[in-house]
Amino acid sequence: MSQALLRSRMLGSLYGMAVCDALGGPYEFSRRGSYTPTPEMTESHTFYYQGRPLPPGSWTDDTSMALALAVSLTEKNGLVWSDAAQRWVRWFNEGYMSVVDECFDIGLTTRSALTSIIEVMGSSTSPIPSPPNLNQSPNQAGNGSIMRLAPIPVFYASSPAEELFEVARTSSYITHQTTSCLDACVLMSAMIVGFLRAPESWSVQQKKEVIMNKDFDLNDTTEWTAATPAPSPSKEIIGAVDDDTPPPESRIPLTSQAIRHIHLYETYKSKTTDEIRTSGYVVHTFEAALWALWRAETFEEGALSLLPLGEDVDTVCCVYGQLAALQRKEEILDVVFRDLVDASLKNAEKPAISTHDLAKQEEQEKREEVEEVEPSGTTQKEGLSKSQKARMKKKAKAKALAAANAPPPPPPAEQTDPPRVGLTKIFTDGIFPEGEICEYKNDNSYRTTSAEKKELERIDNEDPEDTYQNIRRAAEVHRVVRAHARKTIQPGMTMMSIVNDIEDGVRALVEEDTSGKLLSGIGFPTGLSLNNCAAHYTPNTGDTNVLQPGDTLKVDIGVHVRGRICDSAFTLNFDPSYDNLVAAVKDATNTGVREAGIDVRLGDIGAAIQEVMESYEVVVPPSGNRVETKTYPVKSIANLTGHSINKYSIHGKKAVPIVKTHDQEKMEEGEYFAIETFGSTGRGRVIESGECSHYALNPAVRNPPLKLLSAKSLLQSIQKNFGTLPWCRRYLERAGETRYLLALNSLVNSGVVQDYPPLCDIRGSRTAQFEHTILLRPT
Repeated sequence: MSQALLRSRMLGSLYGMAVCDALGGPYEFSRRGSYTPTPEMTESHTFYYQGRPLPPGSWTDDTSMALALAVSLTEKNGLVWSDAAQRWVRWFNEGYMSVVDECFDIGLTTRSALTSIIEVMGSSTSPIPSPPNLNQSPNQAGNGSIMRLAPIPVFYASSPAEELFEVARTSSYITHQTTSCLDACVLMSAMIVGFLRAPESWSVQQKKEVIMNKDFDLNDTTEWTAATPAPSPSKEIIGAVDDDTPPPESRIPLTSQAIRHIHLYETYKSKTTDEIRTSGYVVHTFEAALWALWRAETFEEGALSLLPLGEDVDTVCCVYGQLAALQRKEEILDVVFRDLVDASLKNAEKPAISTHDLAKQEEQEKREEVEEVEPSGTTQKEGLSKSQKARMKKKAKAKALAAANAPPPPPPAEQTDPPRVGLTKIFTDGIFPEGEICEYKNDNSYRTTSAEKKELERIDNEDPEDTYQNIRRAAEVHRVVRAHARKTIQPGMTMMSIVNDIEDGVRALVEEDTSGKLLSGIGFPTGLSLNNCAAHYTPNTGDTNVLQPGDTLKVDIGVHVRGRICDSAFTLNFDPSYDNLVAAVKDATNTGVREAGIDVRLGDIGAAIQEVMESYEVVVPPSGNRVETKTYPVKSIANLTGHSINKYSIHGKKAVPIVKTHDQEKMEEGEYFAIETFGSTGRGRVIESGECSHYALNPAVRNPPLKLLSAKSLLQSIQKNFGTLPWCRRYLERAGETRYLLALNSLVNSGVVQDYPPLCDIRGSRTAQFEHTILLRPT
């Protein structure tokens, strides 16, 4: 590639960043649907300078920080973190590289980080080799490091991939240290360099098909030449991934599960406009920018598709511009805007603030504080005494120094086989994968675009107790344990060995809380119901049952985080004759999920499930003593249902029937449901049969008159260890209880504990189960 072409693309990325930042700036913080954007540069009524709106073409903090970074890279011939940080401090304090002579827009995480850096540098007498550890929480995964990223991949475009990725991480770590921020910078740098190196003969679409691909490897680009042929067009079907399909591997080193998910499953390629979020969360910003880049045929089309989406739209546009403009330079280098950019770059002639200058600046601030002191001993500005302000500054400085000297957070761990690594050690940013999100339809379709509903949902999720991350964490534990169980369960294993492997995995991955607060753990006893038994069987201690080659096994697993329970089940069939029975329940459950929604009548869901379930039949060929082929219609088990799920309560008040009923009760916004179906080759009804293993407290019975002291003691143990969550006899023994059967029977007879014996169809029949948990989000 010619140097002229490479330079043209590099400039395109930087100019595209500034152009899109200025286009989106006037709409920053606006609510989607509350304004109509214009394709022209317009004055900003979001930010004012000297009482007037910022003029058209004004960029924001995104471009200011990027320009300061670009000058630092050029003058230092590479990334020197302290120099870049000092220039950002100068922007923060003086407006360096701003379109006006002040910093008028800065993110909370960036502000906090720069404040800490000022404290650390001001108190250090020697160079600090690496950025201080800011001890940031997962909630500080903002987009402040990808918005300014372009100068890094542009400057390091000819460097080895490993060096580029390390520098990209460091550039983020200065202010944004969560793994999702670091990895977003790595992946975005790889894409930018890929576009920079792409042969000129390739079309824009051909470049995107290679670079915006889960198999993209930046190391491959070193072999590209002008004569490298364009890739052949490919067809891809994007859909759900079955548990038996191993997750793809990334050829770019990523540890954040949220960023890996975007990259490996290319989520942005299939999402609609209504599914795209443009918040300040780095994952939302990056996915939205990639979504616009993938869809757009021109630079302008992509930018204009983002402008109406509101929230942090200037930064989303800015990230898009860095990626899109380097391959379409001729479309965006408007002369007027170029003059505006070039004029501001003259500010770079002023030297950046040094560590010594920072110390002098702090001393000057102290002198000014002394001058402000009134005779009463209080400052005019804050009402604090001189000694109080001095103590506050001393504490802030000590905190900053402690952060600087603190060890860096450990890197994300890798999962083992069998899975035994807690998920918070893998998802170190506290952001867990989303489940499948289905759009509402018909009368509820407005919810996907309602700004009011989205705002209410956002407000609700500010409470960590109610955030979706709890149920998503539980769901990810379930997914990993479920995939392992599908792979490892085989005939010849005892029921006890199967249940121990599953529950050991759940306890380890969810990091079971043993403090008595019940913050995380098993949601209910693992069900391993065999053949004609449909539900509520788990092995008690001493159980010697062995899984046989012809068995049909229902595996029902529950996981909870802060009381939010993920309840999901599947069926393993080891006799191919009954494959159609398993297909029937899976199809019926998926139908129930599809029909569910806010204001949907429960009876209507049951009718749809039954219609699908009973369209199947099972044909069993002759075998052993059976000389004739038998055909069995699949029946919905009429007296089993799905159910709503409340906090710390697996069975809510609402039942989701799996046969047609006249139930007019409706599903409501914010409710959790277990959509589960049971199919049978028998009579389609179950009865209680066999030794009981499942129990739960009955919340309707309080302060029962218990005569046995052992019953009272056992009740206290149950309340402490399980609360309102279901449990089994094995769990009592794990909690240290012995010789408890008499006391347990007393609690059951008094009604304070409810027993749930196994539920079975007629002997010789086969039953199957399939289940998903759904949440009826407001949007």
